[in-house]
Amino acid sequence: MIKNFRFQKIAIGDIDVNAFNETPTKITLKTTLISPNNDLSLSGNYYLKTKDALDLNLNINKLGAETVEAFSFGMLRRAKGILSGKASIKGSTTSPKLDGNLSFDKVAFDVSQLGSRYLIDKQNLIFEGQTIRLNQFTVSDTLNQPLKVNGTVVLTNIPLVKYDLTVDAKNFMVLNSTRKDNDFFYGKGFVDANLKLEGVSEKAKIEGDIKLRENSKISIIVPSLDDISSSEGVVVFVNRKNPPKDSI
Repeated sequence: MIKNFRFQKIAIGDIDVNAFNETPTKITLKTTLISPNNDLSLSGNYYLKTKDALDLNLNINKLGAETVEAFSFGMLRRAKGILSGKASIKGSTTSPKLDGNLSFDKVAFDVSQLGSRYLIDKQNLIFEGQTIRLNQFTVSDTLNQPLKVNGTVVLTNIPLVKYDLTVDAKNFMVLNSTRKDNDFFYGKGFVDANLKLEGVSEKAKIEGDIKLRENSKISIIVPSLDDISSSEGVVVFVNRKNPPKDSI
């Protein structure tokens, strides 16, 4: 057992892993994570010498959003709320199949570089084999303006991911940052969006309309032309007041 495990300075909890060979061809597993914010278990069997080795059950009584923040490596901050759900995990280790759901209860978080805070409440992700289904999955900004996502994400050929999603939003806050949050742009940004994301991984195409609202005020940081020199397709930033000795 690992007691009082912490990651990225965030308390995760006590991790207990038990695994033993019940038979020469079957490993029985039970893993738990327990803390004031977390209560989940993964139990079942792993079969040796067979293609469909997995027969596991994941039970998430509660998973604190703070734990998700810890494993976001700084992308999220000030996360609050609870996730919960159940799923069976079957099939092969290279192509597992999940059936179950993940629910969001008053989950709120900041996106670090954007500065915007979002709320996901009373929403569900549905897992059907190797497909994640989103049905009117709603993310709200701090002004209670919704962004709604519908469609599917298919994980049959991981690491390739197939998307078939629509995104709809009106006057949705996508940016609420200061200069210290982002080295490239900051301010307040609101958009209307009607988008479709379709295709596989980096070849997926985004089609539709997105409009920056008039109530937006965004500053973009652009280096001065006096501080940029270009050579053979490479941009190099130089200090003209104290140029390198080999400069012309």
